[in-house]
This record gives sequence, C-alpha cells and structure tokens, in this order.
Amino acid sequence: MRRKIIYDPARDYYVVLGVSPAASTEEIRRAFRRRALEVHPDRHPDRRDQATRQFQLLNEAYGVLKQSASRREYDRLRWPHAPHRVRPAASFWGSGPDSTDTIDPDHPWWQRATAQSARQAAHLSSAPVAPVAPGWMRRYGLEQYESTWSTLVGLWRTPYAGLLLVLSALLALNLAIVVYMAIAPGESHAFIDQVEGWFAEESTATPAPTAESSLFRTCTNSGVQILNLVSFDKVGETFALYGTARHADLWSYVIELGYLGRTYDPQAIPRSWTIVRPSPANQSVPEAPIDHDVLASIDLSGYARGYYVLRLRLILRSGAAQTPCDVIIQH
Repeated sequence: MRRKIIYDPARDYYVVLGVSPAASTEEIRRAFRRRALEVHPDRHPDRRDQATRQFQLLNEAYGVLKQSASRREYDRLRWPHAPHRVRPAASFWGSGPDSTDTIDPDHPWWQRATAQSARQAAHLSSAPVAPVAPGWMRRYGLEQYESTWSTLVGLWRTPYAGLLLVLSALLALNLAIVVYMAIAPGESHAFIDQVEGWFAEESTATPAPTAESSLFRTCTNSGVQILNLVSFDKVGETFALYGTARHADLWSYVIELGYLGRTYDPQAIPRSWTIVRPSPANQSVPEAPIDHDVLASIDLSGYARGYYVLRLRLILRSGAAQTPCDVIIQH
C-alpha cells in the first residue's frame, strides 16, 4: 500500500539528508549513504534510541526523495511553507554550511509571494515553522487538500491581502445582486434604476418647459389634446390620462411612449415607441370620439426612471395624417 506523503517542517527531508532542494537523485543517494554511516545505531551505543529514531527518519526521507513521483508530491506540499534556509548537517551532532532554498520562477505568483512571506518570517524568528494547515484537516481525512489550504492562508499574509479583500467584497456584492434579481425579477428594474441614479453625472432637476425639443409637437389641435398633463410633469407608476380625441373622420386613436433618457436632453429622440394604448382589437367600426374625458389608464410599472414622450395620435379612415399631441413626462 502506498504511504501517505505529508510535509512536516520540523522533519524536513532535505534537512534530514543534508542536501539542497535542488539536489540531483545521485546527490541524494550519496548523502543518504554518508548520513546512514554517521547515524547508524551501532556507531552510537551510548545513544542507541536516539540514533535509531534518526536512522528511521533518514530511511523515511530517502524513501520519498529517491523516487521522482513521490519527490514531486513532497515538493508540492513543502513549497507554500518551506523554511527560509535549509541547513544541511555535516554530522549527526552538528550542522554544516547553509544552503539557500531558492524560489522557483516557474511557480505561480501567489505561491512565490506566499513562500517569500513564510521565509521572511522564518528568517526573523529562530522558532521552527509550524504547518499552516490546521489539525482538523487531518482529523477529517482531508490531508490531500492541505497544500491548497496552505496556499490560501499564505495569500492573506502577503502584500496582496488588501487587494484580495476588495476583490472578495466585489464578488460577494455581485453574487448578492444576481441572487436578488433571481428571487425578485419584478423589482430588478427599479433596483438598477436606483443604482444608476447614484452615478448620474447630470442634475435630475426638472428643466424649464421652454427647453422642450422642437422635434415634438405641442397640442395645438383642439381635437387632439392631453389635458391633465403639461410637459415635465412628474407621474407615478400608474395614472389616468385625460384629454380629447375627436375628428369627423376618426377611426381610432393610440397612445405611444418614447424613452428619452435618465436626464433630459433637448435634442434627444426616442429610439423606439411603445404603444401603451392600442386601437381596439378586431376593430370593425370607428371608435367613439373622446371629449374632455379619460383617454386611457397608463401603467409604467417596470419602466426605467427618466424622461419620456407621451404621444396621442389619431388614426383616420381616410388615412390622412394628423398632427399628434406630445407631452414630455418625468417618471
């Protein structure tokens, strides 16, 4: 059965063998033979128990590092919280010259930053570096995720922690908006309109009626009139529209709505028109004229906030065009 590989900074296999992490397989083999002769229990009868434990640890380290596959796995686990320096021992009871554990530029930037932070901390403190992963991972059999956990924890100890916090907050906000729109789609338009209003660059104050665009027609025809609204009046979600739709050749009348934008621009024109009061369905006779009465009940629920053109237009049986009546409203 294959043995589970776990990295323990207090028992670093490269330190145990006294080699650099960049050592070749042949260098590891020679180091193992040399160290095995040094720490063999038969050579230390007065410290046999300690020598036996050291010899067993030496065999354990060599068993992992001599195989390329197991060594790669060990290096992967070791990387996020490797100590600043590996100090190879010249003998069983002493230590030799330092061997610097270099940072591999092929690793991702976040792993390089994590390793650099851990090494700086180890350089400033003589205490051994403790494993990053908590004990609960081992208790619940999650050792295979120890490296991922170590990398995530290490990222919060780097100079990038502030940036990660901001990105996490933005991600959480986006998820909250998506969930909100999925739960309450009917209110999503109002919510987006409100957010857009916070960033509106221009004033939303009601402009003077004299700013009305010449592209729209004032209600000069007595037979085509909107009576209860004048340009730039504010309206709610629903309202009744009073007026006059009268002509000797009347067939029907329609009421259309065109969006101008969140802020009023005298030169703006609607990209499209929405019919909010159509001609009667399956109409076969002319509509009765309306004179100073209710033309329609208008419902703007779900429409974006801003300025609209409300247009009353007559349809004649002869097909002749009539000048419409336009009123700019603020919703």
